[in-house]
Amino acid sequence: MKIWHQSMTDLSKLEHYRKNLVEHAAGVLNSEITVVPHGVPAGLYSYRAPVEALKYPYTEFLCERMVCEAVVAAEQDGFNAFTIGCYLDTGLQLARSLVDIPVLGITETSMLVACSLGKKFGIVTISSSMREHLSSSADEYELTGRVSSILSVDPPINEYDMEGDPERENLAERVFKEACDKAIDDGADVIIPGEGVLNEFLFKKKITNHNGVPILDGNAALWQFAVLLANLQRASNLTVGRRSAYARPPKGLLDDLQRIYQLYNLSSSDFS
Repeated sequence: MKIWHQSMTDLSKLEHYRKNLVEHAAGVLNSEITVVPHGVPAGLYSYRAPVEALKYPYTEFLCERMVCEAVVAAEQDGFNAFTIGCYLDTGLQLARSLVDIPVLGITETSMLVACSLGKKFGIVTISSSMREHLSSSADEYELTGRVSSILSVDPPINEYDMEGDPERENLAERVFKEACDKAIDDGADVIIPGEGVLNEFLFKKKITNHNGVPILDGNAALWQFAVLLANLQRASNLTVGRRSAYARPPKGLLDDLQRIYQLYNLSSSDFS
């Protein structure tokens, strides 16, 4: 089984992150399952952090279209499932409407799994700009009542500062744990680290619990859930419903609109 894991980072600039993802997947999945990380096209953000592109509605829309291109390429290349490793679940609904393989977002999956581990879950992210997005996601998934609080670390930390410098690593760990203390005070039974590089940082540091409260490994949950859905599809032809939210556009209509807007399809080689 092969899983295409789509990151919204430029992996050509974060090779250590790609390596961490591959090692992480090998550590939590059996040897018959391969997770292949893909990032955005090299140089897409210049040297900006991904959150800068995702906090503006129009640039977020452009990133969603790129995820759609990736999911189509994944299905064409024979992948069994597609996972979105961005905690904004960028392009999730659109991508599900385009392919038959299972498509999962890390935030939706993390929230669903957290509901089985505690009555309330808290989310800790790296930037205040992410908090509104994550709150909107909880509303969309109708899980707001299960959220104790959504917090950002103070001071904010940048994805590119998460690894390689002991002083910055120590700062990242300290401010994360301080935010966890606040989340626990707010009533969290489970803590979701609400950012992909942060999740990998915690996995590498083997930080799975804070003061008796579990810290969810979002990527492990995401990949395991993808395996579950891929196996269910194989065993019983289980797919998403096409009646409304994930209605699939007819190929002729899609081709016509792509031609009018001069859109071209991306292949797997276009992604970092």
